[in-house]
Amino acid sequence: MLLINLGGNVVWESRKFTGQRFHVSPTLGRYGGIDQVIMISSCFKGDSLSSDEVVSFEATTGRELWRYEGIDSHSSIAPPLAVDENNLFLTSCAYNDKYDPISILLEISFEGDDFKLNEVFRNEEVGCKMHPPIIADNSIFINNNGRPNELVCLNLQGERLWEKGSTPNFEMGSLIMVDGLILAQNGKNGDIHFLEPTTTAYKELGKVSFFDDEKSQAWSPLAFSNGKLLARDVNKLICINLMEK
Repeated sequence: MLLINLGGNVVWESRKFTGQRFHVSPTLGRYGGIDQVIMISSCFKGDSLSSDEVVSFEATTGRELWRYEGIDSHSSIAPPLAVDENNLFLTSCAYNDKYDPISILLEISFEGDDFKLNEVFRNEEVGCKMHPPIIADNSIFINNNGRPNELVCLNLQGERLWEKGSTPNFEMGSLIMVDGLILAQNGKNGDIHFLEPTTTAYKELGKVSFFDDEKSQAWSPLAFSNGKLLARDVNKLICINLMEK
């Protein structure tokens, strides 16, 4: 991994990761008062000689700060999510040399000169293949690509808060938080659902459709800026004005 400044110069370069290069982006977080760049490296499926790792580097210098082995994923795509300055959330649907779900909440503390890592929970029934979850009201809203494929709400102990099988299948779609609402895109037909982030039950306020549901494959992340929502599938990109008129 490289950090390059706006002038195109390399600021620092990390060591080689123990696992493979895969479709995952680094994440920024702040732990122990230090800004960090956090990256996942997946193990090779069926190769016992390779190992996965989650590694943190000091953002300004590239100094390695801590390392975690334990997600055991051969195809990590969803980036790590900095929940706050104490916790980091990891998820995948390529666990234990299979295509099984896994979600882990790590507690990260700074003691003396070292970082300490503690698993708050490990949930082997819930995991997202493509996208990080939404954190709201001390809860985790995640598009579960396990069995069943459905939107799931977990508490920070990894326990389900919604009844299993009570929510729609959003396939490989992404989630985004906008003005206190969760926007969830259905990865199969591109529909965008507006959800209230309540922990008691799934609550949908409405949805909009802009894509051809027979041809759509909407797996890209949603983006929001200056009152406008960007969404796409494999055929087109749309911009939706969410500002009040």
